[in-house]
Amino acid sequence: MGTGAFTSWTDLAAAMRDDLASGNFRTVKSYTLGGLINQTVSYRDLTEFLALLAFVERRASEEALPGFTGQIIAVSAGNY
Repeated sequence: MGTGAFTSWTDLAAAMRDDLASGNFRTVKSYTLGGLINQTVSYRDLTEFLALLAFVERRASEEALPGFTGQIIAVSAGNY
């Protein structure tokens, strides 16, 4: 997926898990996050990739909740 267009947190989480399983995370190096964030986030190594994946999976789980409006406010202090 890389820096492709954002569709949903759920789709992004699935693409990231696919990239992890195939080893593509080593060459992708960035993903476009959607919602209010709407920015491209880069990572340097497996640790940073896994932190980003955890962040995306949290957003995907929130997206699945009843009454989800798409408005998630993300606050970052250098972490995802």
